[in-house]
Amino acid sequence: MIIRNSGAYHGHKNKRPFFEELYHKLTTKDNRSLVIIPGIYQSVQTNNKTAFVMIFDGSNGNVLFKKYETSGFQCSKSKYKLHLGLFIFFERMK
Repeated sequence: MIIRNSGAYHGHKNKRPFFEELYHKLTTKDNRSLVIIPGIYQSVQTNNKTAFVMIFDGSNGNVLFKKYETSGFQCSKSKYKLHLGLFIFFERMK
C-alpha cells in the first residue's frame, strides 16, 4: 500500500475491511500527558462498523472510549481535517 498523503483520510471508497486511527499526544510543561485517538473500523459485514474517540490520561491510566455512527466520521480527502461528534481535529499551520 502506498500512502500518498499521510494526513488525509484513506477510507472514502474502501469497500473491504478497513481500520484507520489518528494519534494525538498532548504533553503539558509539567510532563503530564493526554492521548486522543479518533478512528474508524469497517468490516466486510455491513452491520459491523463503528467510529470512535479514545482518550487516555497518562497521569492516572484512565481511558474513555466513546463510539459513534460511522456516518458521523467526516474527514477530508486532501488534508487533515476530521469532525466526529463534538470533536474537530485539524492541522494547525504555523
